[in-house]
Amino acid sequence: MKNIKQIIFTFLFFLTISVYSYGQVYEKGIEIADSLFRISSSQDLLEIHAGSGSSVMDYYNENEQNFIKSKIVNCYEFSISFDDILEMMLSESDVSESVKEYFSPMKLYSIAFALFGMDSTQTVINAIFQNTVIFDCAELKDNISLIYIFESSYPIMVTFIKGEDNAVLATANFICKDNLINCSKKELESIVDIPYIQTNIKEYSEKKYNCK
Repeated sequence: MKNIKQIIFTFLFFLTISVYSYGQVYEKGIEIADSLFRISSSQDLLEIHAGSGSSVMDYYNENEQNFIKSKIVNCYEFSISFDDILEMMLSESDVSESVKEYFSPMKLYSIAFALFGMDSTQTVINAIFQNTVIFDCAELKDNISLIYIFESSYPIMVTFIKGEDNAVLATANFICKDNLINCSKKELESIVDIPYIQTNIKEYSEKKYNCK
């Protein structure tokens, strides 16, 4: 029975990969975040992946209110120097260019979540509660991450990765940190202030991308 339920939930998870209608990046990020809140509104997905008696389920039960959608209070554009990350990771290794190419922007953005200092349980929840969509946006030239700050919910980071042609891959994840609920720019900056890695957080000024 568990295998059947896992197949069903895996199928439902892949249904979240879809094509969105016309809109702007900020608005699209909100759509994706709203879908992530719907995904996180049930314990079933966590039980399938982690088990009912796990530390993951215990954490969710204790913090369930933080996964419920609340009012958006701010949005920040988050950027990070992936050259700094690569240099730090590979500084003591003599690696080929092909190995460096392995670290695609998507993989590096995943690594960037380590900057927020989530523990192992929070990281597992972050991986399970994830929403990914694909859409077209010819005018989006660079990768971008938006961090949506909510009044009483965990922040959600939506990362937009520019692919071939006009394709954009967007992935939304919770940042499971209590001190980032309804946080200020200064508080957010203090979390990701890591030596030797250049990061930048600024209030998002909406750009007019015509996406579909």
